[in-house]
Amino acid sequence: MKKRRIAIIAFVLVAVLTLGIGYAALADELTITGSAGALADNSKTVYDEDIYFTKAVMNTENGNASIVGEDKDSATMTVLAGAVKAPGDQVIATFTIKSDSDLPSQLVIRDNIAVTDATPDNGIDDTQYFKVFTNWSGAQTLAANETIDIVVTVQLVKTPVQDVSCNFTLTLDAATAVQ
Repeated sequence: MKKRRIAIIAFVLVAVLTLGIGYAALADELTITGSAGALADNSKTVYDEDIYFTKAVMNTENGNASIVGEDKDSATMTVLAGAVKAPGDQVIATFTIKSDSDLPSQLVIRDNIAVTDATPDNGIDDTQYFKVFTNWSGAQTLAANETIDIVVTVQLVKTPVQDVSCNFTLTLDAATAVQ
């Protein structure tokens, strides 16, 4: 019986050692190392594509507002001749700007709205007959993944004695609100 007990104990010890060695042989260690970088020039390109016009609507049939180009960074507003007849008459267009960026943006009207004489050879300064303005004052915040509207108004301010016309340019600068 004593030999049998020694054999059982020896067998159990061998089994425990075998299991211990077996588990040790099956152990493994995993490691991940790496690095990352981003180029500001690439981000600028993506940001340029993330801020764009999505809609242009005019309040009357006496003109047209639309988005120009595939990149949707330009829009146009055309008021038909005769749409404004008396001082105070105005035509309004609403332009919707969308952000697909994950960052908030600040939109600022660059300088003033440039109004120029479309027919300088008629001998008068046509720009004195028109006022072009927006509903914005100062910088506007465009939240990430949101839209904002800018309303552009063209108003006749003086009764014309002959045909007059003007061109205008409104430039918006968009920059990330987070630096």
